[in-house]
Amino acid sequence: MNKKSQGQIAIITLFSLAVFVVIGGSVVTQIIFEQKKAVLEQKSRQAYFAAESGIESALQSILTQEGTFDGTTLELGDANVEVTATTYDSGATFVPPSAISSGQGYFLNLRGYTGSDLRICWDKADTGVVVSYFHRNASNRLRTNSHAFNSQGSTNITGGLASSSMVGACGMSGTVYYYDLTLPSGNPAYLLTWISYQDMVQLGFAGLGGHFLPAQGTIITSTAQVAENEQLVTREIKYFVSRVGGVDLVYPPAWLASPIYSVGGVTY
Repeated sequence: MNKKSQGQIAIITLFSLAVFVVIGGSVVTQIIFEQKKAVLEQKSRQAYFAAESGIESALQSILTQEGTFDGTTLELGDANVEVTATTYDSGATFVPPSAISSGQGYFLNLRGYTGSDLRICWDKADTGVVVSYFHRNASNRLRTNSHAFNSQGSTNITGGLASSSMVGACGMSGTVYYYDLTLPSGNPAYLLTWISYQDMVQLGFAGLGGHFLPAQGTIITSTAQVAENEQLVTREIKYFVSRVGGVDLVYPPAWLASPIYSVGGVTY
C-alpha cells in the first residue's frame, strides 16, 4: 500500500470518527434532555397532586367549620403547599373570578337582594347574553323570567335588547357593555347568565339604587412547589366554593336550564 492510499484511509477514518462523535453526542444530549423532561413531568404531577390535597384540606376545614385556612402551609412529601382564600362578601359590584365562553353559564347569588334593578355587564362586543332570573313568589314557588341582550350594534340576537356601553361599569376595566334589568316582584333567588358567539367573556354585576349584591362565596387558591435541582416546579389550582355563612348556595345543573334557551324551544 502506497503512502497516498494510507493517507486516504486515515482521512476516511478520521471523518468517520468525527461523524460517530457528533451522532453519539447528539444521542447522549437527547437522552439527557428526555430524562430531565421526564423528571420535570413527574415533579409537575407531584406538585399538581399536592395542590389538589391543599384544596381538599381547605374544603374539609369549610365543611367542619374548623376555623380559617387562609394562609395555611402544608408539607406533603417533597412539596410545599400554600393555601389562601379570597372571600367575595356583599358589595356594590361583583366580577366573577374567571371568564366564560360560548355555551357556558354563570350563577349569581341574589338571595336577600333588596333592589328592584340589576346591572349586567360584559366586556366583548358582538356577544349574545341570555339571562334567566329565578325568584320565589308568595307561595314560595320558584319562578323564572328570561331576557336576551346583545352588545351595542350587534345583530347576533334578532330582537334582543340592545345594551349601552361605558368605561368601568360593574367595577370592570375598560369599555364595558351593560344592561339594567328591572326585576319582577318576588323574593330573588339567583341569576343564570349564558354567553354565546364569543369566548373568554368577562362578566360583571352591580346593584343599583344603592343596593348591595349578596355575598357570593369563596375562591380557594392552592399553590404547590416541588424542588428539582435549582428549579422550583409550581402548580396552582383555584376552586370556587358557593358557601355563605355556613350555608351552601345550591344551584341547579346549568345543563338543566339550557333547554330554556334552545332555538325554537323544546319539542317532544
